[in-house]
Amino acid sequence: MSRWALILGSWITPRVVLVFMWIGGRLAVSFDSFWTGLAGFLLLPWTTAVYAIVVESRFPGQHDVSALGWFFVVLGLLADVGTWWVGGREARRRYSVKA
Repeated sequence: MSRWALILGSWITPRVVLVFMWIGGRLAVSFDSFWTGLAGFLLLPWTTAVYAIVVESRFPGQHDVSALGWFFVVLGLLADVGTWWVGGREARRRYSVKA
């Protein structure tokens, strides 16, 4: 059961963060269009959440994301890839036919 809790938690947690950021009006600062944020919410939630936090935490007057910020975005991308990989591996294991 703990394996499923881990998988479900890794799937839900970044989306909850994004919903709270959207309610607070913070996502409009990070993304130019609604569709970009929605695609990130559905496909790459960890990357989208980390990017939104990095863009939100820039210093006043700073227009670009720093190298350290991009490092954290890449870590979010790795978390997304890991989540997709573990989910696919678990589905293959669950639905494989044992001969």
